[in-house]
This record gives sequence, C-alpha cells and structure tokens, in this order.
Amino acid sequence: MAYERARVAAEIAEQVLAPVGPRLAGSAHHLAAGLFVESIGWALRAWQALQQRDEDAQAVFEGPAGAQELARLFKSCEVVLSRAASGSDGLERLRARALRRDFESTARPVADAEQAAQGLSSVAAVRALYQDNESIQEPPQRVLAAG
Repeated sequence: MAYERARVAAEIAEQVLAPVGPRLAGSAHHLAAGLFVESIGWALRAWQALQQRDEDAQAVFEGPAGAQELARLFKSCEVVLSRAASGSDGLERLRARALRRDFESTARPVADAEQAAQGLSSVAAVRALYQDNESIQEPPQRVLAAG
C-alpha cells in the first residue's frame, strides 16, 4: 500500500507540473513539491519494510510521513537515497527541501517552488529503492536525474 501511495502522489505531482490546460488560479508548484515529498516518504516506508524483511510489508499508516518520521527515514535510508539523488550533495539538497519545506512559504518567489518541485521530482517514487529488490513486480517508470 505504501508503494502504491508513493506512485500515486508522484503521478499527481507530475500532472500538476505539466497541466493539460491553463491553470486559472496560478502556479501550483508548491503543491507539486509537497506531493513529491509525500511520495518520497511513502516510498521510503515501503523500502524500509522490505529491507527489514517485515512479515507485514503492508503496514498500516495513518497518513503521510510527518517531519520527524521523514527525518528518521532519510537517516536510515541514506545509502539508497544518496544513489537516487546522484550523490551526497544531491542528497543534502533533497533532505533540505523535503524537511524544511520552504517551497510552501508565500514569501518565497514562485521560481523557488518550481525549482524545489523539479528537484524533488527527480527522486519521487524513488526507483533506486526498488531496483535491487526482486520481490517488487512493477517498479516506477521514473528515470532518476540529479536533484
């Protein structure tokens, strides 16, 4: 279930970044960035359950990972996240964007939210989390790029 939620959040965020028509209310990059963070949290939960060989890899969660849980997930999944984020510099940018969530501030320029969304999108649904695990039948189709 966590893996499915990761994919759905990433898919909707991609649609927000590339709408089929004009957006009447303005830019929604901040919403896309938030969905990408949610996708990363769900993907890390699923990956961690599989790595720990949990008998119940379909654990029940009340909602998306909060700030404290996300920080713990980033710490415990550093190796795979570093690979997904193209190295330690990319990982630090990713961690800062995901945990600080500056993209949500109305005081920041819209371009900052757009840059955050693009950077987070490169790791959302984190394919690297699944590429070494044969038990997952359908990995996300996303191709990772530097964040």
